Amino acid sequence: MKSEKLLRSLGGVSDELIDESMVPRRHPLVRLAALAACVLVLLVGMYPFLRGMGDSGDASVPGVTFHGALYELWDDGNNAITDRLELPVPIGGALIGEQVGSLPDYGDIYAYAPLAGKNGTVPAALYLLYADGDWQYMVFTGFYTIGNDNDYVEAETLLQVYGILKPEDIVSVTHDGETLDAAAFYERLIGAEAMGSADYGEMIVSGAGSQAEEEALYEAAQEGVGRLRLQTAGGLVAWMEYYPTTGYLRWNDCCFEVGNDLFPTP
Repeated sequence: MKSEKLLRSLGGVSDELIDESMVPRRHPLVRLAALAACVLVLLVGMYPFLRGMGDSGDASVPGVTFHGALYELWDDGNNAITDRLELPVPIGGALIGEQVGSLPDYGDIYAYAPLAGKNGTVPAALYLLYADGDWQYMVFTGFYTIGNDNDYVEAETLLQVYGILKPEDIVSVTHDGETLDAAAFYERLIGAEAMGSADYGEMIVSGAGSQAEEEALYEAAQEGVGRLRLQTAGGLVAWMEYYPTTGYLRWNDCCFEVGNDLFPTP
């Protein structure tokens, strides 16, 4: 389970406080706030695959594993998810591909037809789950080992999950109305050094001699953070966080050093 996603799923906690609590601390001076957050996760997180989407505020969303990846289950009546990911509703018709598996106690898994066969050998970013006459979306949330907040994969693997095997598989990458060159973005991301979110957090506060200095470094790293919207040729929409101050992009809790010049300086 991811502490950040759990805290967001509980609701009533501001994004700023959650973001601050997520900065990893690996040196001997363990902060009380971090300890409290860990205790909260241990007390509440008894079900390791109960993972709420960051913007949903819904702590009841079940999570499942398939082909070594984690997914959340959402019905097509959840506007917060279908609107954010721009998923077609209702589920049916041409969206339903062939059956590719099943999950005990959940139902049968079908390919999402627009993505079928486009993601190589890795799991897909989207599947459909059918049980008792109802369809649900299976939305990819990442490759995680339970209890490890530092897991990551290389960008090539993550791109393939979304059916991106070549630059032409990206329709657009945008930020606040500004469009990036899709081919250049693909090449930059493929060549980027990858790290886990815990290592990224430790890196941005390294060298600090006090808690106040750590907080200042962390706040500075957030300056100019932007949400990037990526659309694939298969019709999927993915959201990423870009930190121009540090030159890193975070996608499904994997951090990639893409440089601080993704967007031209005015």
